[in-house]
Amino acid sequence: MILMSKAFSRVFKKTSKLEKGEGGWTICPPPLIMTYKYEHMLVDSKNCIYRAIHAGLADPNFTKTKADFAVVYFRFLSAYINKFRPRSIHFFWDVPKEEVWRRDLFKEYKDGRVSEVEEHLKRTSEIIHGLIPFLNSREYIRERQEADDLIYAFCKLNPKKKIIIISSDGDFKQISHYNLDIDLYNPLAREIRIYDRSKDIDPVEEKCLTGDTSDNLDGYDQIGEVRARQVVADFKYRKELFKKQGSDLYDLNRKLIDLSLCPFISKNMIYVADKLSEDVQFSYPQLVSTIQKYKVKGLMSEMSKTILSFKFLEK
Repeated sequence: MILMSKAFSRVFKKTSKLEKGEGGWTICPPPLIMTYKYEHMLVDSKNCIYRAIHAGLADPNFTKTKADFAVVYFRFLSAYINKFRPRSIHFFWDVPKEEVWRRDLFKEYKDGRVSEVEEHLKRTSEIIHGLIPFLNSREYIRERQEADDLIYAFCKLNPKKKIIIISSDGDFKQISHYNLDIDLYNPLAREIRIYDRSKDIDPVEEKCLTGDTSDNLDGYDQIGEVRARQVVADFKYRKELFKKQGSDLYDLNRKLIDLSLCPFISKNMIYVADKLSEDVQFSYPQLVSTIQKYKVKGLMSEMSKTILSFKFLEK
């Protein structure tokens, strides 16, 4: 007879099947004993790839290995899985900026964004796209949509579910600002954004007034964060501002920034619902085959430390 402590017995269980002709004790898979902190973890894929590339370039020890940046990407994701213990993971992608529906409203939308790591981004994205189908996870990309639009639709479909979004993109503030069950983790600051709603103003209102240089959106003259708070808090300031500078800029920015105004929200929700109905799988042989197909350097040796974390997600 095998004697076990109560604590130890939580990790082991008696098998109901005979193995090699004998009953025995086997390790329980983590999902049977894991305490989940979040129902879903939503990954802003391109944003996180940029983070991985820049982190890899800044690490001289990593650059010496000449390993693929996908290694850093999965190191980060494995750390997030361990830190936030999600029940499931979902990857969201942008279409090329030239195809985004917002360009119909403002043709200069996101113009001026130039990155020195585009080649690294392209290769790393291809590798991750190839691996996701075998990672017990789902990915989302839809014509003319940005990841923001699809993540917003996902959150609308999953009210009162505990969700964490992984991104340094400030546009997601509006989602967590209005929903206490949704947290926003900024990989650059390495912290969850904590809102004091008695002090924080509506992030959409603020950005409509101040603009957003990263998206090439103009703001009102002499309106920064402090003045924006005054304008939002007092309608007299707003009336005075619009009288002097007009309301057209606010109207345009609102249409571009406010995720609830996306004209494709209904179709995005249908798309996300269809994706959620699909089965997922974890396939070690297929992962190995994909890594070999793309000749990913450095990832095979870290499979047990990074990729294996995905095996224990719920399907």
